[in-house]
Amino acid sequence: MARFHFDVRTASDFAEDEDGAEFATISAAEEEARAAVLEIAGYKLFDGLDEVSVEVRDESGAIVICATASVSIRKTPGFY
Repeated sequence: MARFHFDVRTASDFAEDEDGAEFATISAAEEEARAAVLEIAGYKLFDGLDEVSVEVRDESGAIVICATASVSIRKTPGFY
């Protein structure tokens, strides 16, 4: 089992995961990162942010996965 840390980054904030969690494979950590970024995006993007990322670090501190969720809104000219 390997320990991975899931840090959360937005344009204005960074939250470091000091404890981490153990996963049998990097694929399992990737699935967790995908689920985490979608959950976090549900409230961070609702609060007006455009993008949120979950950066996954391995035991050495290297970023091995980055999952990002973003929202982009385009307005049709003449309607606003």
